[in-house]
Amino acid sequence: MHAANVTFLERAKHDAPSDAVRVLHIEDDPTDALMVARQFRQTRLNFQHVETLSLGGSILRHDPVDVILLDVNLPDSQGVNSIEYLKRRASDIPICCISGNIAPEGANELIRAGAQDVLEKSYNDITAIERSLRFAILRERIGKDLRVRAHRDPLTGLPNRQLFEDRLASALARSRRHQTQTAVIYLDLNDFKSINDTYGHAIGDAVLKWVADRLIASVRESDTVARLGGDEFAVVLETHDGAVDFEVVREKIEQSIAEPLRIGGTELRSSVSVGVALASADPVDQLELLERADAAMYRHKAQQKSNF
Repeated sequence: MHAANVTFLERAKHDAPSDAVRVLHIEDDPTDALMVARQFRQTRLNFQHVETLSLGGSILRHDPVDVILLDVNLPDSQGVNSIEYLKRRASDIPICCISGNIAPEGANELIRAGAQDVLEKSYNDITAIERSLRFAILRERIGKDLRVRAHRDPLTGLPNRQLFEDRLASALARSRRHQTQTAVIYLDLNDFKSINDTYGHAIGDAVLKWVADRLIASVRESDTVARLGGDEFAVVLETHDGAVDFEVVREKIEQSIAEPLRIGGTELRSSVSVGVALASADPVDQLELLERADAAMYRHKAQQKSNF
């Protein structure tokens, strides 16, 4: 690219407002790239240009962007392959594709691969391109929020049952691969219904959130704590040295939750029934291991003893 053009592109990048939308423009035609920079210099879009997909991948490793404007025909990649490459490196960054001539079938294929929009390669309609980029960002944020809502308990923010089962399945796969251990701890609050009946559901919700915080504080950051529903919680424990002292973990959890909780001048005390299931040498899936831990927890609840 001509030196004057490079200077203009760099100046356009650095002169953009600090709160501008950061656009990674992957375009191998320097004339088109320069036209984009000039057309959009009065907008709140901060364009950073590279000429190849591999350079775009390098940018994504070090420089955060909000959206990608992608030429679908590049020297080192074409069409769907380009989208798949970018999604592997930055799955949550929306992509708008641009092409000089693309059939509806090709555009649909790009959308199915993960593109938010496919535009005709005409840089005369600034408004259409800017609107497409901003809508792509908005759709990605909405989609991300919906994905979070689908996998998180709305009260505690913990993973819900679906996400817990997915993480447990991944943990079991790692255990089989590395010959380590995975365990599930299943917990149920004792007499939680009486808290709701006596103090109301607002207090009951506060207790559940407090229990969630206590559980997170009782295990390692790498462990998964989930609310499975109602007053039932579960933890996935992964070991890397082939052993874990479940008695220590169980005691830490029980002692933590047994601490008094003060809400609005009222002191509440709670306890839990605990069941543990360990994935041994025989193959077991996540549902079976969870059922074993659940059964162990109910045996503990029936015994009303401190052992498990």
